[in-house]
Amino acid sequence: MNTDQLVGKHILTGLTWTDARGKLLRRTEYHGIIVSAGNGAVCFKRAEDDGEFTIPLDPGSLQPADPDAVYTLSESGKTVTGVDYVSVWTIHPAAEKIK
Repeated sequence: MNTDQLVGKHILTGLTWTDARGKLLRRTEYHGIIVSAGNGAVCFKRAEDDGEFTIPLDPGSLQPADPDAVYTLSESGKTVTGVDYVSVWTIHPAAEKIK
């Protein structure tokens, strides 16, 4: 993947946090324009508040978006269009914490 081609593209990232047993704790989405990509990370300026957000640069989790898709954010209900890439992550606690 040529990371230089990611800069300037619109990304939508979905994050899901679960507890040790897989129960949903929280879900959120961020979207914005990629400002840098490389050294194992993708950084984008969030459209929601102009803050920056960084995710790991994992080619397997960075998928081209359907150019005609309309995405509805689960927290706000706002719709997002013109997305170039989608990246979805599930965050689990460390395995040794399962009781």
